Amino acid sequence: MLNKVRNLFFQSFPYTPTKDQSVLIEKLSEFILSAEQNKLFLVKGYAGTGKTTIVSILVKILPQLNLETALLAPTGRAAKVISEKTGRRASTIHRMIYSYANLMSYSDEYGDDLSGYKFYFALRKNTELTDAIIIVDEASMISGSYNDNGYIRFGSGKLLNDLIKFIDPYGFNNKIIFIGDNAQLPPVRTNISAALSVNYLRENFGITDVTVTELKEVFRQ
Repeated sequence: MLNKVRNLFFQSFPYTPTKDQSVLIEKLSEFILSAEQNKLFLVKGYAGTGKTTIVSILVKILPQLNLETALLAPTGRAAKVISEKTGRRASTIHRMIYSYANLMSYSDEYGDDLSGYKFYFALRKNTELTDAIIIVDEASMISGSYNDNGYIRFGSGKLLNDLIKFIDPYGFNNKIIFIGDNAQLPPVRTNISAALSVNYLRENFGITDVTVTELKEVFRQ
């Protein structure tokens, strides 16, 4: 089966893979078929190293392996770009994980004072993604810090926390592939790109087995 997955990768490549890409293909093939404890894969790389090519191939071959998949991005623009490049519909993280049917209210530290009255969109219950591989592009943009606009909050206010909770890798037997450029600036008011930090993911979410591969060779076609 491992050879089948490798062959699908190489046959789908539009050019001869670089050495870095060949290593990534090997590790991704093992990850896709790995035991349940292997839940998270980080693909890092600068612009032009072939990250989008890898995403395009993944969304093409995973259905051939009878594996459920979802393609996500942190912003509408990023979702549109990756959709156009892969030919596969991508959703924003917010649209996938939050419920827009009901705008809930809560009181801030001001108690009954209306100045502390705020609203939030609740985290949805995951009824769709089980035994799936979730590919998240532009993961460096996902913040693990609290954020709201002063009046409206999404879920807990921590996007990365809500995403992990929704996917629930161990409860729903899902796997996550975070893809991003670690040279990009981290999200506002943070010092690191939390979704690309192995230590952060291990310490905050208890995901112990994390596979990391970095593409370094710039190879545009």
